[in-house]
Order: sequence, then structure tokens, then C-alpha cells
Amino acid sequence: MSPLYTVFSFRQSDTDFFAHYFNSSAWHSYMRKVGSTGARHDRMAISNSDFLAMPLSVPNPKEQQKIAHCLSSLDEVIGLESHKLDALKNLKKGLMQQLFPQEVA
Repeated sequence: MSPLYTVFSFRQSDTDFFAHYFNSSAWHSYMRKVGSTGARHDRMAISNSDFLAMPLSVPNPKEQQKIAHCLSSLDEVIGLESHKLDALKNLKKGLMQQLFPQEVA
């Protein structure tokens, strides 16, 4: 990591709750409000104090774990359903090719 960046670390080892938060778009509005852009429009900077003042409701560790587990379980179900959907699309494509073969000229 470049020394130009500040790196934060958690005191606790289970950070899944925060990973879900930062993988969501919930924090984007705060970043637009306090962040600044430089030469590159697709990069934002935020001061350490603004980052630490981010309005994030942090439940107790046990509740964080329950929330993270629930969201991770849903991610897993979505992934499995996506695989099923892909398999059904491939099956449909194969059936369509058998039903409506293309003539080779």
C-alpha cells in the first residue's frame, strides 16, 4: 500500500458486517457530501475525521454477526439461483437449437 493512503484496521476480527456495509451503496451519499474529487473524476478522497464521523449505526457485536450471517446467506442463495438460471438458459438455448436448426448453406 502506498504511504500516501491512510489504512484503518479493526480491533475486532469479525468484520463481515462492515464489509456488507461498504459493498452496499448506503455510504455513497455521505461520500458525495464530504468527499472531494481530484484530477480523476472516478476517484474520491475523504479526510480521516470525516471518515470516522460517518453516520453508521453500529449494533453490538452479536447483532453485527447475526446481520452479516443473514446477508451472507442471502448472497449464497442468490449465487446458487444465478447458477440455476444460467443452467436453464443453456438448456433453453440447446432446445431452441434442436427445435429450429440453422441450415448450412
